[in-house]
Amino acid sequence: IFIGLQVVILDNAIDNLRSIIHQIIEEKSQVEEPDDKKNFYLKIRSLLSEIIYAGEYGFWDFSAHSSEAEEKFNTWIEEIQASSMESYNVTDDETDIDRISADKRYVSLSILFLFENTEIHNKISEEIESINEDVFNDKVTYEALMDKIIRFDFNYLLGDAIFLVPGNDMDGLSWEDIHSEGWEYLKPIF
Repeated sequence: IFIGLQVVILDNAIDNLRSIIHQIIEEKSQVEEPDDKKNFYLKIRSLLSEIIYAGEYGFWDFSAHSSEAEEKFNTWIEEIQASSMESYNVTDDETDIDRISADKRYVSLSILFLFENTEIHNKISEEIESINEDVFNDKVTYEALMDKIIRFDFNYLLGDAIFLVPGNDMDGLSWEDIHSEGWEYLKPIF
């Protein structure tokens, strides 16, 4: 089972948003046990709940078909890694001369999961598949997705990933960045 969600959030949703996310992500590198992973994602769910009001764009996807799920998981990782290596990251001594805009008001948070498709997960999968298209990009839906993800049995977690783009505390995405080539899939969150 694959589930992935990406939310583009206003950087000023809370003070030091990027630093807070980076700190949480750094903790993840030491998390390997199923219960620890679940607790880690409970923290992410709590943070998402706090900042979702500032989510302006997003996208999520789900698949309970084995070959498709693994392919989507790998594709999302490859595409996020490719986009994070583009010109969004800057260092202290770089300038914004090559940027479309010097505006840096957005960050993109992406969370991906690949679970073994077991009978235990059938009910949750059915709930996700039954989400009405009218509310696909509703802020409440993003929160509900995280609630459903936390209900999965992390003993059957095959893979997970979390990304913050840009990947440093100095840079951000502009409105122009998230409306440029490669970001067309994003939808406004209501």
